[in-house]
Amino acid sequence: GWPKDVDFTEQSDVKRFRKKVEKDEDYQYSMKSLFPMVQKCIKQNNTVNIYEEYFDAKETDHSSEPPLAKGLAVFRDPSSVARPATSVNWHPEASSGKIAVSYSVLNFQDKRLNDPHMSSSAYIWDITNSNKPIVG
Repeated sequence: GWPKDVDFTEQSDVKRFRKKVEKDEDYQYSMKSLFPMVQKCIKQNNTVNIYEEYFDAKETDHSSEPPLAKGLAVFRDPSSVARPATSVNWHPEASSGKIAVSYSVLNFQDKRLNDPHMSSSAYIWDITNSNKPIVG
């Protein structure tokens, strides 16, 4: 509430009282300590209602054509035992046109893991020649 000597209906009394309180060090400390909590509450209450209609009910088609993907090259594991590619890494210099590919069998206790011909090599490929790796 308001102190007895302040008439809250008089704008000049209220202004004078606020000016006096805002200069008080305890008030300033309280404001600094309360600010983070108040700010958090305000941010929580300012969320967007995802179910509210913000625009007219007009449906706008934003797609100009259906998506399309093409396979340009297939880099097959040169090993005699078939293994899927598990990691593909591009060379940091895009102009080099090289990728490193590692292959492995991910299934635990797979029969292929016991095959003596199974390679443990990873390969470096030139993206313009998918027939044979550069390094293997």
